[in-house]
Amino acid sequence: MRVRLHHSLATTSSSALSSSTTSSGVSGIGYVSGKVVKWVGLRLLDGYAFMEIRRRRWVIKRFVKRIEDVSKDERAEWLVKRERKVNRTMDDLLELSFENYKPSYRKTARDHGSTVEELIRTSDNSLVSDKCYETINWMRLRAFPL
Repeated sequence: MRVRLHHSLATTSSSALSSSTTSSGVSGIGYVSGKVVKWVGLRLLDGYAFMEIRRRRWVIKRFVKRIEDVSKDERAEWLVKRERKVNRTMDDLLELSFENYKPSYRKTARDHGSTVEELIRTSDNSLVSDKCYETINWMRLRAFPL
């Protein structure tokens, strides 16, 4: 099972921040260098998370444009051939719609999710996987909670 980026980084960062060590009271070179290494590591993880989220948003945007470029008659077959990519995109859209992310990320995810939903619904529905529809329904619930 694949671990999602935000969950794995959040777990790593929060456990790293919340762990406490008992000190002998003497701040030696090992104590200080350990703190520096920990601080640098956390900054690197934050930078990696930002770049990975940015990359995913770019991939989603490019994929949505590719779906739009396919004619309506060929769209269902095109989506079926790329079912794995569609499912990955839908998973990423759903993840980016969570409250843990910036409002701009959530808005973009909802906008692209709506576009993908409309494109899928206007194609031959019998060929498109149920996973897409499940994700679309989850995104709808997140965007418009009861």
